Amino acid sequence: MPAKDVVQARVRNALTLAFAADALAMPVHWFYDPKVIDASFGEGGVKGFAAPPAKHPYTFMKTPVADAAAGGKKVVGEVILPRTAANWGPEHQHVHVGLPAGGSTLNAEVANHVVLEQLASGKPFNADAFVEAYVAFMRADPQVAQDTYAEGFHRAFFTGIAAGKPAAECADKDEGAESIGGFVAVMPVVLVELLRDGDVARVTALAQDVVSRTHDRARSKEVIAAVVRLCHTLLYRDDDSVVGPAIEAALSGSGAKLPKELSELVRSDDDRVVVNVSGDVIGSFCDLKVSWPAVGYFAAKYAGRAREGILANANVGGENCHRGFVVGAIVALTGDAGAEAAAADFGPGLADKSILERIAKATAAV
Repeated sequence: MPAKDVVQARVRNALTLAFAADALAMPVHWFYDPKVIDASFGEGGVKGFAAPPAKHPYTFMKTPVADAAAGGKKVVGEVILPRTAANWGPEHQHVHVGLPAGGSTLNAEVANHVVLEQLASGKPFNADAFVEAYVAFMRADPQVAQDTYAEGFHRAFFTGIAAGKPAAECADKDEGAESIGGFVAVMPVVLVELLRDGDVARVTALAQDVVSRTHDRARSKEVIAAVVRLCHTLLYRDDDSVVGPAIEAALSGSGAKLPKELSELVRSDDDRVVVNVSGDVIGSFCDLKVSWPAVGYFAAKYAGRAREGILANANVGGENCHRGFVVGAIVALTGDAGAEAAAADFGPGLADKSILERIAKATAAV
């Protein structure tokens, strides 16, 4: 069993690299053609923190309109994100327009301002308090969030809020809720609460409760359980020999399917071929069916090489921010020296300095 300070350092580095992976991927978030990434940032793509380019390959942000299901209100603009709603509408508007280099996407902002804020209090995390703080953060006027785009689950949740439903009934229950985007807010809970007492059963139940408040699907809870088991093994490992088997067990134990043996996949010299837009087993979309196997692939291939792992994740494109948040946390736990170096490299470049402050408080408070 490693000493407490070793486990604390592992959690601190894992959280730092989770936020770093999100911010590194942000400029090319939902770029599904790697050639466009290379055209924007040079051969091989993103090499460090960067602001988003002027144009996005797609138009995700249609002009907000009043929604009868939301009581006749515009969800974006009148219910959430009052300031940045003005950025919605133009063709090819970047989904993270206005964020600086090292800036966090909205889901990571929730992980920081809502989740880490509560964890830093030193008290056991409470899912009800999380939802209350989440609602307040998203509806704050003046707006606290710096990001522009709100994923579908945010809009679904606050459509319910605007219609007068209690928050407990507003989680996204549709197929889209089986998304890696729901794992961003819960990853700090998993890591800090495992640091608290290492109780896998307790942390699994808590993490499943938290994820179900926004993504109420059985598949999300199943994969979260695998994530908790994997993080526990990696956090409390005495040597690195358990890393590979633990990643394979997490994938197989959660029903993930791979096109080949993981040991064969990681020998590929082109991540963009393995994790691609057309992959129906391991791919770059947000659906856990393909994104969770992609997490396992990056963690296994780049074990002990956290810096390379989070950059590789960014440059595959697709749902690289939210997938990256999970990849960053897990790959950091696969090798202490690589994680420490990468955290020292990327941590200071995060635009929101409160992230590192809250990580320090949260890991010291348990």
